[in-house]
Amino acid sequence: MGKRLASIASLPTVPDAVPPPIIGRHLEGLRALLPSLGSSKDPLVITGEEGVGKALFAWHVRAASSTKSRQGIVINCATTSERDQRLALLGSDFVSISTTRRSVLELWSTVVIKHPDRLSRTVQEDLGRALNAESVLRPGSLRSNRVRARVILTLRESPEALSNHALIAPSLAEALRRLATIHLPPLRDRGDDCLQITEQVLGSSVSPRLRRTLLGYSWPRNVAELKAYLFLARPHPLPGPCRTDVCREVASVLLRIEEGGEVSLPATLETIQTGLLHHALRVAAGDRGRAARLLGLTERSLRWHLSRFQGAGCPP
Repeated sequence: MGKRLASIASLPTVPDAVPPPIIGRHLEGLRALLPSLGSSKDPLVITGEEGVGKALFAWHVRAASSTKSRQGIVINCATTSERDQRLALLGSDFVSISTTRRSVLELWSTVVIKHPDRLSRTVQEDLGRALNAESVLRPGSLRSNRVRARVILTLRESPEALSNHALIAPSLAEALRRLATIHLPPLRDRGDDCLQITEQVLGSSVSPRLRRTLLGYSWPRNVAELKAYLFLARPHPLPGPCRTDVCREVASVLLRIEEGGEVSLPATLETIQTGLLHHALRVAAGDRGRAARLLGLTERSLRWHLSRFQGAGCPP
C-alpha cells in the first residue's frame, strides 16, 4: 500500500496473533457463532453501544477465518478526513494524486470499518453502491473492480435506527439491511459478567466490597470503561462510589476522544475536582483540616471549593 493510505489503515494484529478472550457467560451464544462467521466471506455488521467490544469481536471473527493470514485493516471513520476516507475506501485513478490507486476493498484483506455512519454523505453513497454491487468504481476510472475484502462494519446503533433517523445515505442503508448483523448487549444487561471481567483483569477473586461497587454501577461505556477503571486503579481498585471516581472519569474522557467524540473540558474538570474533594474527605473521615492538607490547600480554600461544588453532591 502507498504511504498515504498506510497512515489511516493499520494492521490491528500480526497475522497469527490470538485475540484476547471474550469474557462472560452471557455471551456464550455469540461465541458459539464465531466458527460459522469466520468461515463466511460475506460482509458483516456488528452493532452495540460504545465500549462493548465490537472491535474485539471483529478480531475474533477474523481469527476464526481460514483467511486470517490476510491483512487486517481498520478504518475509523470518526477520526479521518473526508479525503482520507475517500482514498482508503474508493481509491483513485487521478494521476495528479500521488498515492496508491487501489481501494482497500480491492485487497485480499479483512477490512473493519468503524462508524461508517460518520462518513461524509457522498462517501456513504459510494460505499453503499460498492457493497451492493460487490465492485468498486475508483474516482477517475471508467471500469469497476471486484471487491475482494471481507468487510466488517461496526455501528453504535442498528442500521434500522440510523435509516429511520436519516443518518445514513439510502444506498448504504440498503446494503446494511441485507447484511448479517450481530448485536453485542451492553454490560448492564449482562448480569454479573463484570465480575468475571474483573477477575480476569486483576488475576484474583473480587472482594465483597468491590463486588458491591461493580454491581452497583451501570457502566454506561461498558467493558472499555470497566477495564479502564480497573487498570487505572490498580493495584487496589478504589471501593468508593463510582459516580465520583476520578480514574473512571479520566478514562472515560480519554476513550471518547480516542473514538472521535466531543468532550466538555470545563465539565470534565469540574467532575474531577468534585471527585478529588469527595475522596479526600472520605480518606480524612470528614476532617476538613486533614482533607485540605491532602489536597495541598488551606482550610479556607477547601471551604471555598466545597461551597462551589455543593450542588454537585459534595458534603457541606
